[in-house]
Order: sequence, then C-alpha cells, then structure tokens
Amino acid sequence: MLELKTGDMLYFSPHLALGLLVGNHTTQDGQTIWKYLLRSPTRSNLAEHLVSIHEVHEFKIIDGIQSGRLEYYKAGTSKCQQ
Repeated sequence: MLELKTGDMLYFSPHLALGLLVGNHTTQDGQTIWKYLLRSPTRSNLAEHLVSIHEVHEFKIIDGIQSGRLEYYKAGTSKCQQ
C-alpha cells in the first residue's frame, strides 16, 4: 500500500505541473484529504509560473500514481516511485 507523507511531490507532465503535499486531515467519514501547493507554468509563457493551494482526496492521488498519470517522488529521494 502506498503511504503518502507531507513533503512528497507529484508531477503531472502534460501541464508541466509540480505538486508538493503540505498536510492532510481526515473527514468525519474517514476519508483523507490532502492539501498541496501546485506550481505550474502559464499557457502563454512557460517561463512564468503560478503557485496555488488546493485540496484533493487521497484516493485520487493514489489512482493517479497507480495509473501512471502522476509521477510520485517520495520526500527525501530524487527517484520517481512506482
């Protein structure tokens, strides 16, 4: 089972977007929600980047990693995890 942790990074290559997991909380029904910082270039200028904060259900992140849509980098490593 994949165990996500604060500091893990995700990369979505079609948008050149990098996500950094910064924390999580559990809902009343037991689902884990992750807060992440998203850094991605603008469409008009790939050298200009936007940074925003988002939240997502953990199962969506895990599905993205397992399907190959997201590259997963465990905190403290430089290699992509599968």
